[in-house]
Amino acid sequence: MSQSELFVELLTRHHQRIFLFILSLVPNQSEAEEILQETNLVLWRKFEEFEPGTNFKAWAFRVAYLKVQKYWERQSSDRLRFNEAFLQRVAEMAVEKPDTVDRRREALDRCLDKLPKKDRDMIRCRYRVGGSVKAAAEELGRTTHAIYKALARARRMLHDCVRVKLAMEERS
Repeated sequence: MSQSELFVELLTRHHQRIFLFILSLVPNQSEAEEILQETNLVLWRKFEEFEPGTNFKAWAFRVAYLKVQKYWERQSSDRLRFNEAFLQRVAEMAVEKPDTVDRRREALDRCLDKLPKKDRDMIRCRYRVGGSVKAAAEELGRTTHAIYKALARARRMLHDCVRVKLAMEERS
């Protein structure tokens, strides 16, 4: 098997796990996809440094983690920033308990589908790339105060829904 074929085989096998790992560390899917593309490019460029037979996923996660760190450095002007210790702990949890992260993400997706359409629209508006409470308020014709209150309510509903879904899965 050639180096190119080996790379494609390993990346294909671990692609979704790498994406979910990144998604656990950044605020939304489109930013995670961009970081994934940057990660894939680095993995390809540095694949000659990878030792066949060692843990490709661990190596890829480390590259992805470094890309996520750079992302957060670029976002340093945002109000919401995570410190290094927090990012490191979330990354460790994603590596240690990958099934938990997958199950939580799937539960969250199902719970989002159960929200009223106006709440889903508000959440998507707020958390899309470049989104903010102010932008959501303007787009939806509401006050920022109303958006903050509605987001808090929607987050509580999502938290409770995810908790119930995961508890039900554990009982099954």
